[in-house]
Amino acid sequence: MKNSTSHFIVLLFPVITVVLIGCFSSSRSVTQLSDLEKAYIEEESIRVLTLDSALYTFESFSFSDSTLYGEGRRKYKKETANFQGTITFSEIVFVERLKSNGWKAFWLVPMSAAVIGGMATLMEPSEFTIRRSGSCPFIYSYDGSEFVLEAEAFSTAISQALETQTFHLLPSLKSNRGEVKVRITNERPETHMFNSIKLFAVDALRAPSVVMDTENNVWAVHNARMPVSARDHSDTDILDTIKKKDGTFWKSGMEDISLDSDFRDKVEVQFELPQEKSEATLIVDAINSELITEVYSAAGAIIGEESLMFYQALEQDTDLKNFFLSWIRKSSLLIEITDGNGWKEVGSLLPEANMVPFTRAIHLENLDDYESPLTVRFSSMTDVWHIDALSVDYSNEAPHAMQSL
Repeated sequence: MKNSTSHFIVLLFPVITVVLIGCFSSSRSVTQLSDLEKAYIEEESIRVLTLDSALYTFESFSFSDSTLYGEGRRKYKKETANFQGTITFSEIVFVERLKSNGWKAFWLVPMSAAVIGGMATLMEPSEFTIRRSGSCPFIYSYDGSEFVLEAEAFSTAISQALETQTFHLLPSLKSNRGEVKVRITNERPETHMFNSIKLFAVDALRAPSVVMDTENNVWAVHNARMPVSARDHSDTDILDTIKKKDGTFWKSGMEDISLDSDFRDKVEVQFELPQEKSEATLIVDAINSELITEVYSAAGAIIGEESLMFYQALEQDTDLKNFFLSWIRKSSLLIEITDGNGWKEVGSLLPEANMVPFTRAIHLENLDDYESPLTVRFSSMTDVWHIDALSVDYSNEAPHAMQSL
């Protein structure tokens, strides 16, 4: 992870503010501004969602280079009223075209893509060929010869109600004459919105490698230790599969999953715990399965033409928001340790992506009360997590300070 021309490991820090359709797979085509013109010429109705989560349905409309004028209905929270007036394009998140044969719609103008002459239009096609699924923003590092896919950002933020921030290590990033290049691409028909995107660096010259924990601290890894034993929920010995990072992933044995298992995978591992050590960095190398994509796709198919109403409800309905937060927690990787008298939760890892293997850590403290071997349990919703390796490092150092570039 060392930079060949400097002493820095570089990180990317994207902060999301609003993601309507976020990382949710959309089955509707995204087209250019000409479709808005076509809807106007053919006197079709449109539906508009604004940043304040108000939903407008216009039976007739017109537009200028910076505003949309419409007549119809405005729905905000539980109140619906007639509306006649103007909305600026800077206020609009999505426009949906409603054809006359029922509520058949497709995404029309994603307002955050680019603004030219006050109107929103799509960016020119990416030079990348899309050969994969997935939907979150793809983050690429320039390694001196090409852009390398490193991560996907804010995978669980499907709306403003679930906005979040994510940090990602960029181990392939190399500087050239004091400059580095990072590329973020939108390779699915959806819109991503950011508060800010920042680049940080840490001085890690003496570290063989580094990892980032769930608190976004960067820790040096000097001597990662493999587990001494590892078994899954079916009591299968999986030590050879997860003892080193080699691209061979442990995956759930679906035939062992039943109602009795609560549809959760469980992996229990043991590490040697030196007597004098009270802190450790627990490291997880993993990838998330396609199950998340399939769930999103199925949900999108069910919601269909009511997508905008769904996102409006998600912004305003506390119970619906809490349901999704609960679902995110269930799909996260729960980490627990035991002293023999019960399990204690020490942290959890959010699902990060479904296409990019990643490394994330949990920093453990107050291990004085635990005896060797240190027993750790990892559990999650069935088949969401595929584990490449689990390891622990007892290097007693402070986390690296991050410098904003």
